[in-house]
Amino acid sequence: MSNKKIWTVLIYANGNNDLDENIHREFELLKDAEFSEDINVIVQLSRLPKQTDNQCGICRYIIKDKEARLIKNIGRTSMADSAALLDFLIWGNEYYPSEHLVVILSGHGLGFIGLLCDQFGNSLYIMSIQAFSKTLSEFRIKTDQTIDILVFDTCYMNLIEVLYELAVTSGDSVRYSLLSQGNPPLEGLSWRIIINGLKADQTDERTADALVCGIVRSLNRTYDEENATFALRMICNCFVNLKVLTDQLAAFIYKEGKNGELTGVFPGQRDSELISIPFLLDQMGGKFSPIETLSREIRCNLNHIVLCPGLDEIDSNSNLGLSIYMPDNPKQYLVFKKYYEQMLFYCNNRWLKLIKGESVE
Repeated sequence: MSNKKIWTVLIYANGNNDLDENIHREFELLKDAEFSEDINVIVQLSRLPKQTDNQCGICRYIIKDKEARLIKNIGRTSMADSAALLDFLIWGNEYYPSEHLVVILSGHGLGFIGLLCDQFGNSLYIMSIQAFSKTLSEFRIKTDQTIDILVFDTCYMNLIEVLYELAVTSGDSVRYSLLSQGNPPLEGLSWRIIINGLKADQTDERTADALVCGIVRSLNRTYDEENATFALRMICNCFVNLKVLTDQLAAFIYKEGKNGELTGVFPGQRDSELISIPFLLDQMGGKFSPIETLSREIRCNLNHIVLCPGLDEIDSNSNLGLSIYMPDNPKQYLVFKKYYEQMLFYCNNRWLKLIKGESVE
């Protein structure tokens, strides 16, 4: 067991899919980087079976002295299995203890459907958002360790539905989440930039906020606007408030938007079934002035959650930043019905009725 350091970075990188080359390229770049002696960098890497360069199955490495030292080959299994993620987190926390913990998840993301897709055997496996959230809760219970920064190097994790599930199910397991405002670049987020942004002087909330903001700004100097990142405070009460306020917003949209005909609310402006919550409020504010009080309450909670860049700094694009699922018609919703109705966000929330095209009273 290593001496306790300031930071441990646990990278869970699932390249057992069409992202194999991109993830392995980032792994190779990580090997050549130099990091502070106060940081443990541990990687669990899965690759497609055709890759035979000294790796067969899932391997665990420690990155040290500009090389990746193989710690363990754990064989072939699916990294979309939440039990595999939990095993890695508990093992990494036990053998590489530290005062603070960063977890980077690298692979595919499918929003409310799940994440970390894995082509194990002849099938495609996906870790559900419910299983993922419960895994983080179980990790916290078993180790009494908080994840200081959870990095989603995946697509479509900027949905309020996903983040609500994480915040409510995992409780105080995660302090900050770092994710893309839209989707990360094809090559993924730079693990090196994230790790190099970690400092030893994270002693209170102010310095922790500054550290996370510094990492976000460093990443955003590298990427264009649509690939830019942002950081959230995982404040459970604010996410709970947003669910309540979204319920009220659904009733308002139904009443004012031609009884739920969403294309009548935003004609010609939709290029995605996902819509930025601030953008949604901006558009409705121009059409329906009585929404101002509700809009202020929603923005107040968003301002507590969104750390960096602030709401006023994120481009008012229709699908950038903290977003929500809002299809134009119920037929679009039916494609994803079985996944959506599992989300806690929609329990006793009239937003579900709105997107299903049902009466919202």
